[in-house]
Amino acid sequence: MNKKKYWDLFYKTQVNKIKLNHPSQFAIFTIGEAENITSLVEFGCGNGRDALFFSNHFKKVYALDGSNQVINKNKKQYSKINNLKFLKFNLNDKFDKHQILLNEKKAIYARFFLHALTNNEIKLFISLCADLLKKNERLYIEYRTEKDKKRHKETHKHYRNFINPKLVNKLLKQFNLKNLYFVKGLGFAKYKDDDAFVARHIIEKNAI
Repeated sequence: MNKKKYWDLFYKTQVNKIKLNHPSQFAIFTIGEAENITSLVEFGCGNGRDALFFSNHFKKVYALDGSNQVINKNKKQYSKINNLKFLKFNLNDKFDKHQILLNEKKAIYARFFLHALTNNEIKLFISLCADLLKKNERLYIEYRTEKDKKRHKETHKHYRNFINPKLVNKLLKQFNLKNLYFVKGLGFAKYKDDDAFVARHIIEKNAI
């Protein structure tokens, strides 16, 4: 089963069994760091819990995911929230910039999205972020590292690319992005018995 079919099936059959209607720890962390931001673009929004939280803080939130199933579900569930827009997005397709308001000061946010990608797709994503961001705009990312590979998982069947942060840092330099903040460890993304070993970055677009 390819990744798209897997996630469509997951969101169709499993997502309602996991009662997560509160924002993630990383979303709360991001709000504390994202100053003077008008809009936020989230990649890999899943059931929309972080996007919903962000809609209370930003003028416009664009929440993107590759699963038709979850995007359609979110559009229906959150239809009355005018500043929250859900969009279907495939990383391997050309991104339509006209879907989002690029003239407003924005941040890009991706929690647990990178480790759902192959290394080649991670490079595509970092390249896309570098293209979308303007000088001094920021990217907030969190992902499972290689040290999480053998740790307990509440959801066992997800595809996961356990990433060495050195790969991410190398790509940041390649695409004119810099770490403003970087940390890795346990306790940042705990859910029941799943205490993921993650890396967090706050990344800024350099001047060209």
